[in-house]
Amino acid sequence: MHRLVGRLPGATLLALPAQPGCCGAAGSYFLNQTEIAQALAATASTHIQSTGPDIVLSANGACRAQLVQALFDAGSDIRVMHPAELVAEYLDEPAR
Repeated sequence: MHRLVGRLPGATLLALPAQPGCCGAAGSYFLNQTEIAQALAATASTHIQSTGPDIVLSANGACRAQLVQALFDAGSDIRVMHPAELVAEYLDEPAR
């Protein structure tokens, strides 16, 4: 994913700061351990926002949903997308 996105014109990859390593959506964890999952998501959201990205990419659907909610709850307008969605947007735009 990094190599592909790094080749998109105008794209700049940012590394996320160290975090617990999980957004809290692992398996059914977000259903069974709601408070812990929400705390992990809030921490991930804070770390993401500290880097100032326009878009966060994740190939995992559960992680994307969890991060979308956490960023929304934090009042952030950072988009969360699958890498293929980003590539599709680039393909739909006129040459940069």
